[in-house]
Amino acid sequence: MQCTRCGRSALADARFCDACGAPVERHDGAPTTGLTDTEHFVGRQRELGVLDGLLTRALAASGGTAAIAGEPGIGKTRTAERLAERASARGMQVYWGRCNEEPGAPPYWAWQQLLQAWLAASDDATLRQVVGRYAQTLSEIVPELLEPIDGDGRAAATAAVDAAQARFRLFDAVVSFWKRAAASAPLLLVFDNLHWADGSSLRLLEFMASAIGASRLLVLVTYRDIELTRQHPLSATLGELARQPGFERLRLTGLGRTETAGVMRLAGARALAPALVDAIHDQTEGNPLFIGEVTRLLLQEAHADASPADPAGLRNVRLLRIPEGIKDAIGRRLNRLSEPTNRVLAAASVIGRRFDLRLLSRLLCDADDPGCAQAIEQALQARVVESLREPGHYQFSHALFRETLYDEIPGPQRSRLHHQLVTAIEALNPDNPDHQLPLLAHHQWAALPGGDVARAVDYAQRAGPGRAPTANGRMKRRRASTGSRSTPWMPAPASHAKRAAICSMRSAARSATPPSTSTRSTPTGRRHSSR
Repeated sequence: MQCTRCGRSALADARFCDACGAPVERHDGAPTTGLTDTEHFVGRQRELGVLDGLLTRALAASGGTAAIAGEPGIGKTRTAERLAERASARGMQVYWGRCNEEPGAPPYWAWQQLLQAWLAASDDATLRQVVGRYAQTLSEIVPELLEPIDGDGRAAATAAVDAAQARFRLFDAVVSFWKRAAASAPLLLVFDNLHWADGSSLRLLEFMASAIGASRLLVLVTYRDIELTRQHPLSATLGELARQPGFERLRLTGLGRTETAGVMRLAGARALAPALVDAIHDQTEGNPLFIGEVTRLLLQEAHADASPADPAGLRNVRLLRIPEGIKDAIGRRLNRLSEPTNRVLAAASVIGRRFDLRLLSRLLCDADDPGCAQAIEQALQARVVESLREPGHYQFSHALFRETLYDEIPGPQRSRLHHQLVTAIEALNPDNPDHQLPLLAHHQWAALPGGDVARAVDYAQRAGPGRAPTANGRMKRRRASTGSRSTPWMPAPASHAKRAAICSMRSAARSATPPSTSTRSTPTGRRHSSR
């Protein structure tokens, strides 16, 4: 399949040409991008409204820069693609520079892609008019601008210029080139995944942002804000961009329930019960990538529940496990953390989505060990956990982080950790443990069959339905996901009275689950890692 603008080959499922950024046409003439029709793009209307205003200003020769930030899978690139479609429809030329996570990319890699895409889409007359006297300097980024010349001659031509002068000359040539190109046709330049850009590319972007205010040029960047620390080179660049007039920074957050249902329909779901939409929205927290992955998993596993009245089998479907695509995405984030930090976070996942450092340290059997605090500090920097208002209290930044870590713990170890957690809670509340009875009941139940059945029954009976909080939505979904009301761990022999007490304990313990805690226990295997 070929791009109709520049003639370059494109992948069969490509939405935009990697060379020039134009929407790719299928053989039947229809665009392959799902963004042509507004029905195929869900949400982000406020952000697109802001970006549309920047397009209007750029078309009126008032250029600027904009940044789209957010976590992985939140829709940064999709939103940029949607804007690219709108810009193309308004007569702007769109070019993409994609930064690469893999090491080994040359300096100015994203800029090289942009220049090569423009060259591929331009005829010889335009090329001579726009490039002009900047060809020699621009060839430092795009060597194909010039015919090969003698290496000694090039070295002699630049030997008398120090590094700072050479860089300024290059920056000035690149910016002047794009301003002249924008005078020929209005431009949208997109830098995707800017958090992976090299330092030289970032400095050039800062230089350009300060010089395009009177040009028909809009620069759009996307980046993962979870990747940034104060020491990250992009942090300083964003500070410089923010000082320029016309700069807009948009942070994408999770979609709402209505938009979640829209993404589920795009993923192939048709009959959507409100409870199912609520369940998926709560589990994914509105992350479009996660919504799509969960929906596709449900569609694959729903055939057993299909019926003439429910062909899709989605009305009573159960949320059983985290899809592999989500586990992979989360696993890549977790694998960047040290092995000790992963161990600490796994222990924290047993406590729940929210946890406090004092209890976590006690669970790890050494309240004075600074390693626990160091691990949390690393997780904070990686945006895997976040601080709560109360000092020493934290929560996983996404529920699926906690669930992935929890599901990776082998069953016997998980049971042992729940049992140790009961001991830790009792040790931290020696004088008045009664106010922790619902929590103790929950963890005693989760510790079975390796825990103490008698203590589990005692805590559950003392907590009781009247003293335990009502079951929250997450626990209701978990009960549905077990597919059974039986007691699978019942020790034998057991009297009818004890069996009834244990069933009562299970009900009370479930009701006692903290709102921030998910008790999904279906093992899904460990993520692959070289840690």
